[in-house]
Amino acid sequence: MEAKGRSFIVFVSLLIWAFNHQSDVLGLKVGPGKCPDKIYLTDFDFYKGAGKWYFHKYMTNLPVQLTIGTCPRTNITIFMNKTQPLYNITNTFTIDLGYKYNYDIKGLAIQEPFGRLQVALDLPLIGVKQGPLWILSTDYKDYAIAYSCMTYKDILYFQVGYILTRRANYNHSKEFDEAVDIFVKKVGLSPDNFLRLNQKNCD
Repeated sequence: MEAKGRSFIVFVSLLIWAFNHQSDVLGLKVGPGKCPDKIYLTDFDFYKGAGKWYFHKYMTNLPVQLTIGTCPRTNITIFMNKTQPLYNITNTFTIDLGYKYNYDIKGLAIQEPFGRLQVALDLPLIGVKQGPLWILSTDYKDYAIAYSCMTYKDILYFQVGYILTRRANYNHSKEFDEAVDIFVKKVGLSPDNFLRLNQKNCD
């Protein structure tokens, strides 16, 4: 069977599965139609959102970038492009090959109206890819909930979410998780769909 034929069968199978189940697979919700509406922060402060963040939990079924290493984190700085501020983003995770090596994925983000960002990351072997990112909730000093959803020809949608923290050692705090879970539920996501990432000894 030719590659195109196999791809078509896989796509149709996925489409049928999505319409029948509309369920979560390790946090990546695949469903029919367009992306569900989410209420993002209309008063998001672009400047307060900068700085260092750790990926505490990640909602996806293929967390390759964030689980092949440890201590996934992002450092965000601001620079002016003519009259508009931009985020300069460096996503980093640590790989232990007998010695520790930090691997970076860099990109830019531009702020659309309020809590909506358009992010472009330079991915290895793929090149620059763009996508939306919404800030659903944050207090700027402890946690942030970010969300992204993309639609394939208005037939299927794929969504992921991120819980970020200012300090890495929160992954040992049950009280912190319980407090953030309240905000996760408020923005229409399920805490059960988030995967904990390895932030042990990352400070």
